[in-house]
Amino acid sequence: MIVALVFCIGSALSLPANAANTKVKFTVFPAVTASMGVYIADQMGFFEKNGIEIQYVNASTGTSATQTLVAGATDFTISDLTGAANAIKAGADLKFVSGQFRYFHGALYCQKEISAEGGYPTNMKNLIGKKIGITGVGAATDSYTRYSLIKAGVNPKLVTIVPIGGAPSLLAAFLAKSVDCVTAYQPMQLQMKDASVLVDWQAGEGPREFQNYSFNAIVTTGAYAKKDLKTVKAVAQSMKEAVNFASDSKNSAAIAEKVLKFFPGLSLADLTTILTSTSQTYSYSISTTNLANAQKVFTAVVGPWPIKVNSSLIVSGVRSIILK
Repeated sequence: MIVALVFCIGSALSLPANAANTKVKFTVFPAVTASMGVYIADQMGFFEKNGIEIQYVNASTGTSATQTLVAGATDFTISDLTGAANAIKAGADLKFVSGQFRYFHGALYCQKEISAEGGYPTNMKNLIGKKIGITGVGAATDSYTRYSLIKAGVNPKLVTIVPIGGAPSLLAAFLAKSVDCVTAYQPMQLQMKDASVLVDWQAGEGPREFQNYSFNAIVTTGAYAKKDLKTVKAVAQSMKEAVNFASDSKNSAAIAEKVLKFFPGLSLADLTTILTSTSQTYSYSISTTNLANAQKVFTAVVGPWPIKVNSSLIVSGVRSIILK
């Protein structure tokens, strides 16, 4: 059972670092694949190779992770483009350092009595009057759910969308049937095999914008990037190497052995399977189309896009490398 999703925070989980390495605080979501690129960069030695030692700071939702960054309690975090835009709209100065994934490792899982027949977008009408659990308002689980409803012609106001918290809380709510559906993400799905799947974003289903997207990229603050561009570039290079390594499914077994300790209750075989099945979802770059699609999603779900020049979302010192 994937129940205990919180583990010790700190450099003890990192590879032994050279005393000259730069120490940074990095916020992750414990025991879910949204953090996998960071785990790989750490455990496979890419951070160390580039002179970085990380200390983990845990967060349960994308919204809380961004709040931790804005408060100065961490140096880097993981965020999707729309989540960062929410923070920028509220006054935060956020900049992206690198991409991590092209696709969300998630799907809309519902109680089995809710029919998935007809596939997306037809089956989304079956959600009218239902209750859907998400991690938090403004998080990726929120934007993916709402935009998928909108593009299917279903007004999100006809559905009750409930912020519940991280993976353990979402799973508990679903198993207790206190919600009809949850926006689930790996490895939650392993415990929801009897569920009805209405849209599988990881498999490329859903709105076409999500098929050319940037999910859970690496972000810092503008102030940190100005203060220490050298470290930002080192983190960007580490993530590039990690993402390229993870993109080759031949490396999945080796990665699984190294990062298994971050996934208590998950077997090595299951983690290897997840890594293999998601290997083609990684992407180091953030494209102009990714940014344009995020703008479309944000505008539909939240309102006016708060960024005047989309390329300004990316740290200027790495823009020529990651912006495609």
